Amino acid sequence: MLNYGSFENDHLHYNWSLIADLIFYSQRKISEGGEPTLLVSGKKDWLLIGRGNTRRYFQLSTNAELRLGYYVSSGVGFNARFGLLDGLNWGVNHLPIANGTNFVAAKKNLFELFILGGMKGNGWLYNALLMGQFKDGPYQLSLSQIRKGTLDWNLGIGTKIPLCNTRALRASVMVVGRSPELNTVKEFEWWHSWTSFQLYYEW
Repeated sequence: MLNYGSFENDHLHYNWSLIADLIFYSQRKISEGGEPTLLVSGKKDWLLIGRGNTRRYFQLSTNAELRLGYYVSSGVGFNARFGLLDGLNWGVNHLPIANGTNFVAAKKNLFELFILGGMKGNGWLYNALLMGQFKDGPYQLSLSQIRKGTLDWNLGIGTKIPLCNTRALRASVMVVGRSPELNTVKEFEWWHSWTSFQLYYEW
């Protein structure tokens, strides 16, 4: 994965990433064997409420994203955090199909404990995981069989524990959900959700 990000000030950021991967399918999935995948995505974020480089208690941000490769889609979303916040640490996006890396280097590296939530609407023209890619298979779907619009959401709690001037330990627990992706028969059109645990060290 290659990632390039830049922030113009404390409330505006843009990010480009390139992801290359190899997806393996079982015999009863979209296609058999492994296939290479490539995804280029660009995202821009705006902090709407809660600017500043000191302690904050509520932040609201929005973002717009474009993906080209094994996904051809776009998305617009909102993220909110409530609690003990580091004012410069608003750029962690915890939604699915998102880069979860903080893009602003904290100057004071404050302790954080917060409730987080987000929602993102996505528009789809191609999804290799549902429609297949290079190899044909009995379970691949056509464009008319996938929904052109989906909704992602999340709700959870998070924390940041500073270890020194620039290093910290981050952790979060979230419930994540997605609206139906299939446009086939009613029995297959359901909302699905899962629990996400994240733990990582930053420096």
